[in-house]
Amino acid sequence: MMLDRHIRNVIGHVPVDKLDYRLMAHWVKAMASKGLAPKTIHNIHGLISAAMNTAEMLSYITRNPCRGVQ
Repeated sequence: MMLDRHIRNVIGHVPVDKLDYRLMAHWVKAMASKGLAPKTIHNIHGLISAAMNTAEMLSYITRNPCRGVQ
């Protein structure tokens, strides 16, 4: 459900190696401006960050773009 509501239509079209800190920070701010609760944003961010950790371990990306995004 999180994937369909908050991820797929916003950043789902961006190739994993093109995601960066700025895009992720903008995405988090956009969720906050829509009125999502901080806990909800934290959960969604955690889901994406876990996926990016896996992509980093598999060498699809050199650094998790979610790292450091508040």
